[in-house]
Amino acid sequence: PKRPGATVMDRWKGRVALVTGASVGIGAATAKELVRFGMKVVGCARDVEKIKVCFKFNFIVTLFSASHLT
Repeated sequence: PKRPGATVMDRWKGRVALVTGASVGIGAATAKELVRFGMKVVGCARDVEKIKVCFKFNFIVTLFSASHLT
């Protein structure tokens, strides 16, 4: 049964999402919205400096960059 005042995103609160391309564009916007709805976001991106900015402003709770692989 649906609770009064519940939103579609309530069922995802507290869950973890992996967002690729999370440092810019659609990926960054998606990560920001998921965090806004209470999800924990693991953000992946190629540019470490750009993704650090997202992490700094709490768009992402954990970050990973492809540069870690080299």
